[in-house]
Amino acid sequence: MTDGRFDYLKTGGVRAAKVAVTGLTDEQRRDMAKALLVHIRGQENPWFWEGRATALAVVAVGCLPSAAQAAQLLGRRSVSLRAVQTRLVVEVARERGVTWLADLAYRLADKLPRTDPDDGWEFIGGLLAAEQAPPPTGDLFVTGWVRHLAWPREQRQRGVPLVERLAADPFLDALLPRLFEVDGIGVNMSFDALWPQDRDDPENREKMVLPRALAALAGTGRLDRTVLLDGCLSRLLRDDRPAALRAFTALLDQLAPTGAEVADRAAGYLRLLADAPAPVATMAQKALRQWDGAAIEDVLDASRAVLARPDKALVKAQLTWLDRLARRVPDRAAEIAEVIAEALDHPAADIRDRVATLTARHGHAPAPAVVTVVGDELPPPAGPLPAPPPITDPDELAEEVGALLDGRTEALPLDRVLDGVVRLAGTDRATLHRALVPVLDRHRHSMYEHRWDPCCICELVGGVLYTAVEPARAADRRGRWQALTAAVGRTPEPDMQNPALTRVPAPHRLWRARIAEVGMRIGESAYPGLLAMPTSATGAVDPMALYERIARLGSGGPWRWDLSQALLRLPPGPDEPLAAKARALRSPAGDRLATWLRDGGLPAPVAEVLTVPRQEGYKRTARWATDWEYDRQPERRRQVRLTPPEGYADRFGLLTVPPAPCGATRATGRRSGRRRCPGIRAWWRRTRCPRSPAPPTRTSGAPRRCCRCSPRAAARVAPPSTWPWRTDWGPGTRPTGSPPSTPSCCSPPPAPWTPRRSAATSARWSPTATCCPPGRCPRCGTRPPPAPR
Repeated sequence: MTDGRFDYLKTGGVRAAKVAVTGLTDEQRRDMAKALLVHIRGQENPWFWEGRATALAVVAVGCLPSAAQAAQLLGRRSVSLRAVQTRLVVEVARERGVTWLADLAYRLADKLPRTDPDDGWEFIGGLLAAEQAPPPTGDLFVTGWVRHLAWPREQRQRGVPLVERLAADPFLDALLPRLFEVDGIGVNMSFDALWPQDRDDPENREKMVLPRALAALAGTGRLDRTVLLDGCLSRLLRDDRPAALRAFTALLDQLAPTGAEVADRAAGYLRLLADAPAPVATMAQKALRQWDGAAIEDVLDASRAVLARPDKALVKAQLTWLDRLARRVPDRAAEIAEVIAEALDHPAADIRDRVATLTARHGHAPAPAVVTVVGDELPPPAGPLPAPPPITDPDELAEEVGALLDGRTEALPLDRVLDGVVRLAGTDRATLHRALVPVLDRHRHSMYEHRWDPCCICELVGGVLYTAVEPARAADRRGRWQALTAAVGRTPEPDMQNPALTRVPAPHRLWRARIAEVGMRIGESAYPGLLAMPTSATGAVDPMALYERIARLGSGGPWRWDLSQALLRLPPGPDEPLAAKARALRSPAGDRLATWLRDGGLPAPVAEVLTVPRQEGYKRTARWATDWEYDRQPERRRQVRLTPPEGYADRFGLLTVPPAPCGATRATGRRSGRRRCPGIRAWWRRTRCPRSPAPPTRTSGAPRRCCRCSPRAAARVAPPSTWPWRTDWGPGTRPTGSPPSTPSCCSPPPAPWTPRRSAATSARWSPTATCCPPGRCPRCGTRPPPAPR
């Protein structure tokens, strides 16, 4: 229960808060302070900002006994002091006679948020200015001060030039040395002026306005020039991010140090020339060249480091400086030329040419390069890593299944999971059920098929895993598995009427057939493991390992697609000795292995380069029906068609890759490769969709897909309480059963349920209306194009 005395904290009543703490006795203040803390702890909405934060600050200063308690209350993360009216808080403190406002400001300064230090800085600064107390020098307070200079919160301060605001700032002298000590503050110092110099050109703002303002104050005597020069040089020598050093480089450029000032700091400038980032090194190089009084030894030492840098502009300027130095001191020209010659290995060709010219000019002849031919000392490349061992523990299998369903589906982890499921399902299905069911239920969302991707196997893998733990579910998926195993074959030529047939490559169809075969045959105790389980991390299968696996099966025989995948994973090339051993097994699998090893695997396909023209699309005159992507397609493309060698029967289509169609199809005006509802072609032939018992007659409010094809559209026909869904589905299952009150595909909704619609559409609703509008496919709701003229 909340205290009614603090209702103004909910509404942000600042004046009511001030009245509530005015004229209280000490006993009343103590009671109010206790009630305030209890009220804040029991708040359902503990966030305070703007007016609510101002009211809270007024009450805290007006009744709390110490700065520590006030800072603990106002320093909470749920209290934003960004827009607190400091004047009202100071007035309440003056009336009460509070003497700890400065202490409160120091405590709040220590609680400034690291990600947004200007949140509350203006309130803290106002308290310090009212008490005329020195500011804290912490990193966050200094950062908040710089951000306040870039964007003052008071509107009237934004029109005042930064030079004038800095000159009148009470914190300038105390915080100026800290600008050169806080890491990363240079990023906040690199702001531009608030207003453009020319109103007709809004983008023409003064850049780097803070370094310019500091240099201007140094020119008027308001700031000590020596403090700025030494601070910038020390900051640049300590290094920071290049973006954070840009403001200090600009400040040194604005200060334009004289020759005497550079001479007093020559050691620092030479260090910057050798090691600093390119903009800083360029500034140091410019200052040293203008002074031109550095010792030759120091210049040569720094030049060795500069000439090794990849910055072309910096290296060119250094070469020009050394050339001028050699002309001025001819007695040491040879020594200078020797230093110049160290840049002969520079990656830029023009730099190397310039170095060769300068070394020849000053009489230095580089030693001829000696090329020594040595043998290859590199160690031989390491062989492929072996594949991880097979999974034989249900707990390990559960971990691998969770990792597989959490991330991207990869071949080797999937093979290990399928092999482990086959091994364990035939030995201890009860333990496998206890280990896998929690994991599968937790990752149920990862096992649904993505309909836009014809190569998606998420639902297929999920169905196999659920079948391994619950064999009763296999009957719901067996039809699809048989269809996948029957779909293995050669990739057909592109069909302009139905290009979706060629979207699944032949190797992927073989892979899906193997996974489906695992689902149909899983649980057979005579099958100890998959033959196609890789023995190498590259996915290859060792021929000897495959021979041993086939021999271990005995008379049981392997699975068809498992053996086919295993043969495809063998390394290419014939192996006559192993082929003779496989023939001695006297089994169909051994004979297939022997034939494969004797032939050396698949032959090389025949490649043929073709030029495929763009398919002419059907363009209609209506603007909404034009294929806008037709003109962006190239007129022709060069593609490669792969075909098997003459006389080789490519049963699986692994050596057949037909060219892909280019552009839009003539029949639909759409780009080739898009999926199409299987019922739409029947609709175009002026026949009824096979899943719709009657032609549609509904005139408005139609779903985008037929209610017999989409559960989401069915929700507009049947209320949720009558949906025939089950909560214990596995991937790939279909809803079973039908409640007596469930309406059919084109039946009106039940009387108790009224769909949501406006008054205009309610007038067009008829109790006899059906779910599909005229002119749309009854299965998917797609409008067919008009017949060609």
